[in-house]
Amino acid sequence: MRSRSTAGIGLALSCLLALTACNGGDSSETSTDEPASAETTTEAAPANEIPNLVGKDQSSAEEQLTELGVRFDSQIESSSQDAGTVIAQDPEEGTPVEGDGPRVTLTVAGDPPAVPNVMGSSVDDARRDLETLGFTVEETDVFAPDSPNGEVVGQDPDAGDSNAATVTLEVARPPQTMPFKDTKPITSGGSSGPQTDSAEIGNQKYAEAWLLESYSGSSSEFGVNLAGDYSEVEGKLGINTEDSDTACTATVSFTNEQGRPLGENTYNVTFSNPVDVKFSVADVIRLNIDARLNSDQGDCSLVFGDFQATGLKESSSDSTDSSLSVDASESASEEPSESASPESTSSPSSQ
Repeated sequence: MRSRSTAGIGLALSCLLALTACNGGDSSETSTDEPASAETTTEAAPANEIPNLVGKDQSSAEEQLTELGVRFDSQIESSSQDAGTVIAQDPEEGTPVEGDGPRVTLTVAGDPPAVPNVMGSSVDDARRDLETLGFTVEETDVFAPDSPNGEVVGQDPDAGDSNAATVTLEVARPPQTMPFKDTKPITSGGSSGPQTDSAEIGNQKYAEAWLLESYSGSSSEFGVNLAGDYSEVEGKLGINTEDSDTACTATVSFTNEQGRPLGENTYNVTFSNPVDVKFSVADVIRLNIDARLNSDQGDCSLVFGDFQATGLKESSSDSTDSSLSVDASESASEEPSESASPESTSSPSSQ
């Protein structure tokens, strides 16, 4: 009986040991699964992306891309922002960094270009050169009779300015001419005005000049309608050598509608001393002329040779028509029968 009991106890112990060994094996396998779970978490992390670099200085942006292992290029572009500032990037922020790409292009603000000297160039060439450099170009037509049509005669700002976005060009344009002989003088208060006739100053003959005839000590005041659209008046003053006494002299002054002197205060003219006249009439509405003649011996006549007003064609063409229409209306009121006749209408065109 004792031998059977001992054998049963041994069998029970063997089974218990086997069961303990099985449980220990299960515990060991569970612990080895934990590292595998950690590796799965690392693979799910988000990939690197291109950051926003606009507004950074160039060196900082390039350093940040280098740390990410991203290749890049930089290009300079004129800008109002501080030189060296990134003003654009391609591709934009958020683009994933995968493999060897993408390659990033940084656009960096550079120093603005200096305004070039375009004086004397044609306006087309000047505009092309300036716009190529990124400038905005504006044009202003100016009266410049000594320069070819379309030549740049002024620029603002001057050459060398490095803080400008817009350049304004002054461009010479063809002038419109209004000869005084083609207008009727404006007179008032019974004052006599000049007549269009042939005359001579020294050896210079004028087929159609303004001729003011008078006796010693007389004076004449008259005007010319310029309507504010002309820039300059020029001509030659002289004593008519065909029918004036050699002692004849004259003084002439020009003023605007407010009485402000134009040109020299007084032009003194003698028989042997013709005078060149040239002065600005910018914005002058009416040119007033005061002429005084003197001769102690005989007749005295004053010549306005080749007097004319000049200005920009676009602005002065309307002024010319206005001036002639005013003169025509005055002529019609003085001589209604002639102005209404066909003969008087065709006569000016034949001249």
